[in-house]
Amino acid sequence: MIPVAPDIFPELIADAVSIDEDHVISHTRLSALQGSVADSLQNWHKENPGATGINQQHLGRIAGIKNDGLLRHIIATLTGNGEINNNGSLYSLPGHNVELSKEDTELWKKLKPLLVQEPSKPPVTHDLAKSLNLPVKALESAMSHYAKVGYLVRPVQNRFMLPEALDELRQILIKSVDENDTITVKHYRDATGIGRNLSIEILEYFDRQGITQRQGDLRKLLRKT
Repeated sequence: MIPVAPDIFPELIADAVSIDEDHVISHTRLSALQGSVADSLQNWHKENPGATGINQQHLGRIAGIKNDGLLRHIIATLTGNGEINNNGSLYSLPGHNVELSKEDTELWKKLKPLLVQEPSKPPVTHDLAKSLNLPVKALESAMSHYAKVGYLVRPVQNRFMLPEALDELRQILIKSVDENDTITVKHYRDATGIGRNLSIEILEYFDRQGITQRQGDLRKLLRKT
């Protein structure tokens, strides 16, 4: 334990920000880390001009922030202040835009209407390829590119979603947890109406994103941002 003079405590408390139940950080240090995240994102855009944004885990790595709670707090603050944008699961600086090639734009015009028909339960890639009369591998490659630039998200192996559709599923999750911030697959399935198998896959995706954590037959909501 480091001894601290009693008259220093008020100053320390006034400069402290609570991150969670177990961690606090000084305003000065927090401000510096927020600047580091914004600078890291700006540098990443310069190195990846063709990509729409970066996910939270990657942003934390390049900014050198290992504590998940601290990273979530910083990103939530920057997003709330309008200093960074949140596009589904990707983050970018305001004003950063990516333009598609003419060929990609034409395919996107045909593909997007198929995805918005039932956004929370879009067709699997194989069925989309049939509808568009395209080879499965060619469509999968194109959709992977759309995911890279932020037009789509790939939460499961055989299905791509619009970012806003996946965010809606996340919002349903947040609204549906019980007083202990937990939920079962059955409850989530009933709340979303997307079926048991897809519900499990989406919850597993949320696990990987650090949004939920599996605890036996339950999922524990870890963060709401």
